[in-house]
Amino acid sequence: MAQNNGDRAINVTRNTPTETFPVKGKMKMTMFYRFTICVGLFLTVAIMFGKDGPENVTIVFSHRTLTFTNQNSITIDAVALLRTSNYNSKHHSSTNGSGPFSSGMHGVQARYRNAVAGNYVLIAFAEPRHFNLIRGTADVVEIVIGINQTSPNPEPGSAVELDRTTPADTLFTIDPEGHVVEHSMFSGSDAVKFKDTVRSILINADKRVHP
Repeated sequence: MAQNNGDRAINVTRNTPTETFPVKGKMKMTMFYRFTICVGLFLTVAIMFGKDGPENVTIVFSHRTLTFTNQNSITIDAVALLRTSNYNSKHHSSTNGSGPFSSGMHGVQARYRNAVAGNYVLIAFAEPRHFNLIRGTADVVEIVIGINQTSPNPEPGSAVELDRTTPADTLFTIDPEGHVVEHSMFSGSDAVKFKDTVRSILINADKRVHP
């Protein structure tokens, strides 16, 4: 189209826009898919190596030490047991000689030493974990559970020695600063379930050693 501007004629050409929306849409979808894949890979790596990363499980029983990586059944049961804690020596310590930790930190340390001198399970997390308990919270790098109650007439050193009807008897956590925290008034049924899980794993380990 020509416009008359005095003595000069100016030709103005109007270009019809090209329909590029489908191409842009495809590019956007491709970028979205790539972004989704990258995020998925990042989350997978974070779960594997981050705060929910692999844990090491150690069972000390009858002077034997068995170590596992990612023994999920024990870890799940141990965390379930920990979450039922009603009292812990970090948030519910007593200074007046009463309560579940009436002997103070000296008593906590003595009971911890007694637990790890016998049969116990140690779960060590790759990174500190935070748990909400029935009362209070716990920041944890390790869970230590005593399993010293045994059957009355077992074969010594056999996994059957673990009485499946009695609960795990003590529960401790180690916080990121290395402090021992004792837990009390936890679920009896969860404690029995935990001990039975340990018993099953020990029996299976014995079968592999002595088929």
